[in-house]
Amino acid sequence: MERRKLLEIAGAGVAAALLNQGEQAQAAVPSGAEALKLLAAPCGLYCGACGEYVNGKCHGCPCPCGQCAGAKYAAGCEVVKCVRGRKIESCADCPELPCTRIIQMANDPVWGTGSLNVENLRRRKRLGTDAWLAEQKQYWSDTKKRDRWIARARECMDRAQKYYK
Repeated sequence: MERRKLLEIAGAGVAAALLNQGEQAQAAVPSGAEALKLLAAPCGLYCGACGEYVNGKCHGCPCPCGQCAGAKYAAGCEVVKCVRGRKIESCADCPELPCTRIIQMANDPVWGTGSLNVENLRRRKRLGTDAWLAEQKQYWSDTKKRDRWIARARECMDRAQKYYK
């Protein structure tokens, strides 16, 4: 991939890390249990209910492959930066839950998809990530629910693009 394009997509920090890992490391797409864990976003959302995941463009926002939309999302996400800086798996592991960042994300008037974050994180902390993921996978297997959620997320994206122009 051309260096300039990578910088545009992923941001300078992520791009530099990916370029330093070499082409072979970029091709490694997680599989099995490792891939399932990528669906547990650090902020409390379940990436398996995202349109980018469903249409095959993303493996989950914490994905390290550098080939999917996950790197782009992670590069611009303050929650991901905070979790990585604290060296924890998610906000569920943070003693400050719920912090201002997560509360604001959950109540953002433009991005209405964060409304589940705080309760999802609390539940994930109680159950553990694996049990929470199993529960989420079962819940979102109802395609009508998932498709309504994806439509809502699409509306939020359209609203955000108008708002942030």
